[in-house]
Amino acid sequence: MSLGVWIYYPVFNGNFIWDDAIEIVNHTTIQGSWKSLVLIWQHGDVADYLPLKTTVQWVEWHLFKLNPLGYHLFSIGLHILNASLLYRILKKRSFAFAWLASVLFLSHPLAVESVAWISELKNTLSLLFLLLAYNSLLAYESMASTQKYLLSKSHYIISVALFACSVLSKSSVVMAPIVLFIYYYNTRSKHSYRKLRYVIPYLSISFFVGSVTLWSQHVSYIKESFLVRLSALPMLFLFYIKQWFFPTNLFGLYPRWNLQPVGLLTLACWIILTVLMLTVLRFRSRSVYFYGSLFFAVNIFPVLGLLPMYYTYYAWVGDQLVYLPCIGLAVISSYGLWNLNLYFKSYPKFINYLSLLLTVLIVTSFSVISHNLSKTYHNSESFWSYVERGNTESWVVEQNLGQALGFQSDKVHEAIVHYQHSLRLNKTNAEAHHSLGLLYEKLGNHEDAISEFESAVKLRPDFIDAHIDLANVLSLGENKFEQAIYEYNLALNLNPALTEVQCRIAELYKAKGCDAQAIEHFNLAIKLKPHYVEAENNLANLLARTAGSESQAAKLYEDSLEYAPDAFLIHFNYAMLLKRMPGKLKNARAELITVLKINPEFIPAQEALSRISPP
Repeated sequence: MSLGVWIYYPVFNGNFIWDDAIEIVNHTTIQGSWKSLVLIWQHGDVADYLPLKTTVQWVEWHLFKLNPLGYHLFSIGLHILNASLLYRILKKRSFAFAWLASVLFLSHPLAVESVAWISELKNTLSLLFLLLAYNSLLAYESMASTQKYLLSKSHYIISVALFACSVLSKSSVVMAPIVLFIYYYNTRSKHSYRKLRYVIPYLSISFFVGSVTLWSQHVSYIKESFLVRLSALPMLFLFYIKQWFFPTNLFGLYPRWNLQPVGLLTLACWIILTVLMLTVLRFRSRSVYFYGSLFFAVNIFPVLGLLPMYYTYYAWVGDQLVYLPCIGLAVISSYGLWNLNLYFKSYPKFINYLSLLLTVLIVTSFSVISHNLSKTYHNSESFWSYVERGNTESWVVEQNLGQALGFQSDKVHEAIVHYQHSLRLNKTNAEAHHSLGLLYEKLGNHEDAISEFESAVKLRPDFIDAHIDLANVLSLGENKFEQAIYEYNLALNLNPALTEVQCRIAELYKAKGCDAQAIEHFNLAIKLKPHYVEAENNLANLLARTAGSESQAAKLYEDSLEYAPDAFLIHFNYAMLLKRMPGKLKNARAELITVLKINPEFIPAQEALSRISPP
């Protein structure tokens, strides 16, 4: 536990990054009342149907709100608990190296992304339920031959339920029962064959959830053919093995490799993979190596590019994809190191100490690398700056780094450079054009801002925010009134419920002296959003200067003050109207006194009150 806390201590001060905005910050469903839990289980997650994971996020939100520390502590706690459960399960199997497997899994750098990145809660949570399911199954097996029939059956039912919880937290867990099936089949005993029927509920759950996941995935973004992806399978497989045994150049987002053309590298990877498979089969009598390799291979299969997965739009590999499969490699590595230490026990002590020192050095190096890697998850700037070191030609990396820098007023120019680089890599990225336009607008460079916004709406005609921001900048220029109104109307055509846009159109007409049109759009805004204080006040100001509309204006002022009683400017405007209305001078004086109670330094109210106060 102490090792895990030390490794991930740097993320205690970490912030939300990348998908955390979608998963937590802007996820309105998890921020809702308990009734939103019904929606979570009816409609699922923001991308996949993972209702249990989203339910846990709902609980997290109501506990931690926008405090990242709570989310980080929860994920770190789950990871430490998973390592402890791994130790417990292996110990039940009488594996003396159980503690080493647990430590290697706890400390390995490949786990950092799943633990330090809040959005990857699905990895740590699904593994928790999976390990608990295995633990319950072991308890069932140990009691099945005893007289405690009901108790043993309860462990089995709990195990199946926990597995269901696991796949409802992350769908790729569906491959895990295959290892169990092969284990029972390979034992080749009558008793083990009878156990095969116990795997049926797990396989049934896997088949159902896997089918739903495949059906719900959209594959239009994958350009490479199935045969090309199949040819690259060994390269992806060997990449993860290399990253386990030699964890170097680990990045939150790897470059998206060009899988074509298929050449000598692909052939070499197939040869190496074939040799590895034959070696594992050759030594299958050593069950730890065989089943550790099998666990890794089976559970890594869904993320090797053959099956549709949105993440492959950005990269073919990712550390967060192998959190579960790494358990197989942790078992293999710990078993190998344990046997190495046993082998050298008969040698002179200094040689025995060297083998022990090797184990210590491996764990220490993994821990130090993981500790340093977790520092990069401090905030979006540190994360994307680190990723860019190993992925300089990714439009996604450049765009996100630009976004992280753009929030800082002293780094706007640097952010613009990254957005420009992103657009050179992907000219069709409407979001990058829009974000770049906002930065130009912030600098007062309206000409370039308009150009970027126009590019964004050309690429994505349904991009509402780009239409609005384009209209906002156009409204600042001379002789661009009609263009601004046109863009605002395009936004309203896409979403007629945009009350703020109705108000902006009204303000433009008001500035142009077209009071009738301004009144029309303010009324539309109030109709869409009753008691909209800003719209009511502005409409009242217009009506107050229109003959015969004083009473309507007074009613609007009163309504807006009911919902914004401390808005001293509305009190002041209302007072100025009452001052002109017959018999309302006393009421005007009362409103001005209210203004000065709210803001004693408001000079126009002081002057107006002095003119209408009795001598």
